[in-house]
Amino acid sequence: MGIAGATSPQECVLLLAVPLTVEEVKADLISLDHHDYARSIEGADFLLPEAVFETHFRPVADAWKICRQRVEPLGVKIIENASSAEVRRVLRDGFRTITIFGHWKGHQVLAGDIIDPVAVANRLQDSTDEMAELIRQATDLSAVQCIAEQSSAEPISTRAALAERLTTAIEAEQALFDLDFQGSDSVGLMHQELSELNRRAIDTWLVGTMISGNRLELRDGLFSPTQVADFGFSAFAGCIHLANCHSTILQRALASPSLRVLGNEEILLPLTFFEVYSTVIALLRPGRPSYPELWLEVLERLRGAEPDHAQLSWKECFIKRLSGFLKR
Repeated sequence: MGIAGATSPQECVLLLAVPLTVEEVKADLISLDHHDYARSIEGADFLLPEAVFETHFRPVADAWKICRQRVEPLGVKIIENASSAEVRRVLRDGFRTITIFGHWKGHQVLAGDIIDPVAVANRLQDSTDEMAELIRQATDLSAVQCIAEQSSAEPISTRAALAERLTTAIEAEQALFDLDFQGSDSVGLMHQELSELNRRAIDTWLVGTMISGNRLELRDGLFSPTQVADFGFSAFAGCIHLANCHSTILQRALASPSLRVLGNEEILLPLTFFEVYSTVIALLRPGRPSYPELWLEVLERLRGAEPDHAQLSWKECFIKRLSGFLKR
């Protein structure tokens, strides 16, 4: 039996959950605990909203406009400004492939995540529990002490320095949580998954002083893997395509025998995603491989493609390489 998923564009829905206008970017930048994507692009340099939009979101919006013109006439259902309510609805609407193009607020700590840097620094400096000891192994204690001694009106550079040190501890190859070898969380952990679980442990330890990571951003807020799973994925049969970055634990939270989860463990490049998505949609036919099979095959063939740019576009090149696969 083939992998579950759409075999025609009409069985596909694409939900976009990213800001596509400068007004939406401005609104997201002042909504700290509900939106993270724009803030992650803004960075510690605090770019103006217009600069955030022009440098990152305008190219995404322009590429999306082209992609939409290609896939919507073929029958793909399009939902922009997708919220949790839209995700819940499409899970019940009979689609075979649901693609969510959004942002995963991952394991790295941003300066803006630190709500109370003095409290965080004091906890790191004074606590005698195992978590503090593990974090201190990867933390410059003298810097932490300086942070703790400052007033609550510290500059953003202080938050940035503390965020950098916490991220260093999170990304160190050391579990900051108790390993339960009877549970799935501790079996065969990849580096990315270990980092995500470390962030979850630190968020719990510093609850109330930090904005939590490891959450999927939709247009109505940020949602933990458990919250996303509660949208109704357990009753869905088909393919869920998580078009966002670093979502290892989200993929695991949604996995079930009735569905196939496609996702990324590295950075997702939006412009490349739109090109590959429109190509896969154009190749879908009844009797051909399903969406997840075709998506993975396209990526595999694309890795080995060496197009003659004087004669073939990259898309023509890997479609040519796919011809044998599509005849199966």
